[in-house]
Amino acid sequence: MAPDISVIIATYNRAQDLARTLEGMARAENEGFVVEFVVVDNGSTDQTKLVVDSFSERIPIRYFFEARSGKNRALNTALENCNLGEIVVFTDDDVDVSPDWLISIRSVCERWPNHSVFGGRINVVFPGDKVPQWTRDPFLYALGFAHHNISDRECIYRAFATPLGPNYWVRRDVFGNGRRFYEAIGPRPKNRIMGSETSFLISLQKAGYEIVYSPMAIVSHRVQPDMIRLSTLFRRAYREGRGTAHINGLPRLSLLKKSPAAWHLHRTGSIIFYTFKLFVSLVFSSTEQRPRNVVKNMRDLGYRIEAMRLAEQTLATLREAS
Repeated sequence: MAPDISVIIATYNRAQDLARTLEGMARAENEGFVVEFVVVDNGSTDQTKLVVDSFSERIPIRYFFEARSGKNRALNTALENCNLGEIVVFTDDDVDVSPDWLISIRSVCERWPNHSVFGGRINVVFPGDKVPQWTRDPFLYALGFAHHNISDRECIYRAFATPLGPNYWVRRDVFGNGRRFYEAIGPRPKNRIMGSETSFLISLQKAGYEIVYSPMAIVSHRVQPDMIRLSTLFRRAYREGRGTAHINGLPRLSLLKKSPAAWHLHRTGSIIFYTFKLFVSLVFSSTEQRPRNVVKNMRDLGYRIEAMRLAEQTLATLREAS
């Protein structure tokens, strides 16, 4: 028999973090309904399986091993092999959940019976007392650490605004037509492209699903020490830009189909221009403005470089079809 709620976590070489996360989930209140936890090990070489096994007598938990690299592949493995609950929750291996997290998830689904997609609040927990100066910028705070709190009340997300990876959930019927996560992007050890949940959730919005936000379902994202460096933030911005090319599609696609040479010339000029803008933002921006300016230009540059790569795939597909 399927559980009422399935909680799915993809993980890679974070056994210690996973143990803390599962400990919090084991203590979360779930009286009156059945919860199953599903951990998909995305090729870990540490003690991940032993950690999962250590919780087997405390909570209903299933373990899958997916050797193919990529978080979205791992999530699809869970979707294809589990008897999913009515509510399917997605979260990460480095969060602390509030004691009433599961109850809040179930309650908001009951309050919005005609909606199938939901997101919750994400607080941020730093590894020490030292907080980077640039976190005072709300945009950088959200980009760098997945902080997410759009309202004090339940509400509908605006178009193209979506929940973030550590805390969102859907009704099982969302997957009824075979819908899955797009495997070309998402966290992986190498060649990482951000946009895992964004791609999935925007596709749902385009299909007509409204997304409900609830500030009552809360997780706290534990920031890893390497995440508080500006170099990490800049790489993250570049990866987000790459993901945007997959999510939004190629710019000026009609020109690419009509004249690939002209399209590539235009795109090359754009890459040169944004490389120059990035240089200017690194060298000439004020100390306060530099992080935001560099992030914006890194995103723009990542988008344009990834678009060039995707164009080659698009042209190859067009040639095969002709």
